Amino acid sequence: MSDEKPEKLPPPIRYLLRTAGQVAERTGVGAYAVGGFVRDLLLDRPNLDIDIVAEGDGIAYAGALAHALGADLAAVPRFGTAHLRLPLQSPELPARVDVATARRETYASSGALPAVEQAGLDEDLYRRDFTVNAMAIRLTPQGPGALIDPFGGQSDLVAGQIRILHPRSFCDDPTRILRAVRFAQRYHFQLEPGTWEAARSAVEQGCLDTVSMERLSRELLLILQEPQSGGALATLAELGVLARLLPGVTLSAADKAQLDRVDQLGGEVADLAQAAAAPWLTKLLLLLHTLPLPQGAALIARLKLNREQSQALHQSLTGWTTALAIVKSPDAKPSQVARTFAGWRPEGLLFLYLLGAGESVTRYWQDWRHVRLAITGADLIRAGVPAGPAIGRALAQVLADRLDGAAPDLASQLALALRYAYEEA
Repeated sequence: MSDEKPEKLPPPIRYLLRTAGQVAERTGVGAYAVGGFVRDLLLDRPNLDIDIVAEGDGIAYAGALAHALGADLAAVPRFGTAHLRLPLQSPELPARVDVATARRETYASSGALPAVEQAGLDEDLYRRDFTVNAMAIRLTPQGPGALIDPFGGQSDLVAGQIRILHPRSFCDDPTRILRAVRFAQRYHFQLEPGTWEAARSAVEQGCLDTVSMERLSRELLLILQEPQSGGALATLAELGVLARLLPGVTLSAADKAQLDRVDQLGGEVADLAQAAAAPWLTKLLLLLHTLPLPQGAALIARLKLNREQSQALHQSLTGWTTALAIVKSPDAKPSQVARTFAGWRPEGLLFLYLLGAGESVTRYWQDWRHVRLAITGADLIRAGVPAGPAIGRALAQVLADRLDGAAPDLASQLALALRYAYEEA
């Protein structure tokens, strides 16, 4: 590893790693930073996801490290792992550090969870998914030490490729196919030719069918959360993965462009894009909306999403054609647009924006949804209207008039509301 890399670490991270090395020396354990932290350090990318592997008693080492750092410890003896919750000392420190005993894994069958037993560092690195994630840095009392790279991960970083460690990797754990595509998209890498062929072969052999849909869905959603994920989905389609995960979904060049555009909407409708807590829902809507509604609903169920996410998708898939027809009509009034969009989540509105309802969505989000009346139900009651549902209906009619340009002030709104309330009576 380049000598300059550790110097680019923020001082709090250098302190953490130096402390980890000091504890390792004191307890007689070999300790190593591994995985994504090492990968991203070599790529000069920030990464606070710090995993430490210990050769020896990982839980005892984690306990000593937690004491040295003033961290809380949660141990999982069954797996030889522990999680350290660090005190909030610096935004440049992670909230959590994971420690694991070095181990080997064996798979009884394709897609099965592995059997685990204690081993040395090389075997621990060999069980990992890709060469770029199978590197380690020894932690010494002075800080990060030498790079340990038994499988050529650094060379693959330079070459810009994702490569598996052994031919059966994708059959042992088929979710690695989706992770390979996700990493390739994130770093603008390519799947190494042998890795590509191994992925195609694993899909053709039906290895994906040996894994629960929950695990596959989780990996798919991680891909959708990556910026510019249209390219990753196109790769999944080419490998045959997309057809296994979302039967019936196709992906044209135009679809890919729409998916990628989701991540660019911050420059077009910044407030709405910022309000969308889960833009990946917008991407899923783009994938599913052309299917017959029962088929789309079946795929939502297949993805094993939580109740709120499923309801959001169902709402948009059920109502998008009607909503689009209303708001794109040349005669559509602001009150009609506001009534149509009421209750829609930001992710669904972004979906309609991409389908051509841009101006209506923008006006609704920036202006129309904020319109309020100067009167309340109490004003009508004081004017003699009996309390009851008629008051709410009258106020709703006045609000529609206000959106459409009428009743600009309190007096005109009160007059209209009274008229509506007494007409109904």
